[in-house]
Amino acid sequence: MSRSGIVFVLTTVLANTGFCQQTVKTADADCAKCHAEIYRQYLATPMANASGPAVDHLFAGDFTHAPSGVRYKVFREQNQAWLSFNDVHDPRIAGKRRFDYFLGSGHLGATYLYTQEGYLLESPVAWYAATAGYDMKPGFGRMTEMPPALPTEPSCLRCHMSGVAHAQPGTINRYTGLPFQQTGITCEGCHGDTSAHVRTAGKASVVNPARLSAERRDSLCLSCHLEGDVSVERALRSALDYRPGDRISDYLSFFVFAGKDSLSRGVSEVEQLSTSDCKRASGDRMSCTSCHDPHRSPEAAERVPYYRAKCLNCHSAPEFAGTHHPETPDCASCHMPRSAAQNIPHVAWTDHRILRRPELAPMRPQGDGPLIAVFSPQVDQRDAAVAGYQAVVRGKSRDREAAME
Repeated sequence: MSRSGIVFVLTTVLANTGFCQQTVKTADADCAKCHAEIYRQYLATPMANASGPAVDHLFAGDFTHAPSGVRYKVFREQNQAWLSFNDVHDPRIAGKRRFDYFLGSGHLGATYLYTQEGYLLESPVAWYAATAGYDMKPGFGRMTEMPPALPTEPSCLRCHMSGVAHAQPGTINRYTGLPFQQTGITCEGCHGDTSAHVRTAGKASVVNPARLSAERRDSLCLSCHLEGDVSVERALRSALDYRPGDRISDYLSFFVFAGKDSLSRGVSEVEQLSTSDCKRASGDRMSCTSCHDPHRSPEAAERVPYYRAKCLNCHSAPEFAGTHHPETPDCASCHMPRSAAQNIPHVAWTDHRILRRPELAPMRPQGDGPLIAVFSPQVDQRDAAVAGYQAVVRGKSRDREAAME
């Protein structure tokens, strides 16, 4: 475990696995000794609260899935988090699972993980902030029976936890030791190993994203905030080995269906921003951190002036700032409206295309063209073939011939 700070360690014995699991509350106490204000503000951000012990962030509730007839209930019992389920048509399908961890800060939603025989699994239901209630996980809404056990993908862990371990060889989600070292995203998630920096009282440097090349700087955000329609780990590489300062394109190749509307997918803000006039005019000078401070999230009352100030950094002409719709200071409400993502129910995403006149934007495309690589300059034939195969597995049968070729 790195020197990144520890406020407290919560130890729980997982009865089904027989090993002792430690989760470290994201706090970075060593960093706080010199960066107290940044530390205090960061603890309130979605990244800091991206995961943790399930009982610490439990949304109690119940939900009956009509197509399958399965009733789900999420509840707290003896200071533990539980899921119970029963099929109203088949009394043999009933039971309960103890949740160990949550994923998601609750800003958009939350889901829960449990463990059986060393396998890390996901709950079939998730809590959605938009409805303040439970529904099926994406892709399972039309199932007419209870979904089978859902493996927790490493890609989910690495973007919600820190120090994620490799699964047991030959498996996706079975661990013989600790699946991860820390819950949430620590300072080291963006600044790299801080052990020498702490040991030398700040004399040894850490990764400073602002001093990286544009590609390596942007990789920090791309590594978790870009999914595409398909992503492929490059040959002999694992995304779990990505470290701040690396290029994410050395580990992952991203693909989208040509012509597909980027707003139909969740986690597509980076794609959308790349098409905006703001980004095209600014080039490498503009990045996610031009508008978003990873160290803090503005309070609700300050969000409008906070983000308006970001816009006025470029659109700074006095006559513009004073005359451009002074009655509506919320720039994003007009130029970055929220839109539902088809692949994630009950979730609305901010449109990062930053359109000058959203109401005049061309009609959103409906079809899917062939897979094309995005943000992946090193993509090769092997990556394209694996991406095509994944598309076929997901039901895009028209890609079969290209994938096999």
